Amino acid sequence: MSKDVFHNMEDKYLSKHKRRLMAHQEKEEEPVKHEKKKHSKKIIIYSIIIIILASIVYASVSYYSKPGQYDDFAKCLSEKGIKMYGADWCPNCKAQKKMFGKSFKYVNYVECTKEKEACANAQVEGYPTWIYNAEKYVGVQSLSRLSSITECTLSN
Repeated sequence: MSKDVFHNMEDKYLSKHKRRLMAHQEKEEEPVKHEKKKHSKKIIIYSIIIIILASIVYASVSYYSKPGQYDDFAKCLSEKGIKMYGADWCPNCKAQKKMFGKSFKYVNYVECTKEKEACANAQVEGYPTWIYNAEKYVGVQSLSRLSSITECTLSN
């Protein structure tokens, strides 16, 4: 065989070998690219979830850190010694609590399903019952009625 033929065969073999090698390398790189895309999508999804959660936390904190509309009124009621007796299952109690909104946390409240003895001692027979200076006020009381009973100022 002549040198030219030998080199020509060698070139064909090498170029065929190079093509196979390059094809093999591309196949190996393809999963890597695919994995990078998957990783990028995961980062984007996690980032969106974190942003949503941060927004919810911010909204919750800003809502609960603001004072309630009737905070001062509810605090005055508690200072005067009026108490509300109720039960968590009672729809009228829920309506009474709703009148105060988030200010209800300042009201002296006795949960009769948990403090049965206190309610029995106060001779509570219906819910809600407000007791002030040994006087009972049964049923839902308007805020203006509670204001006139206790002389607490009701301001909006």
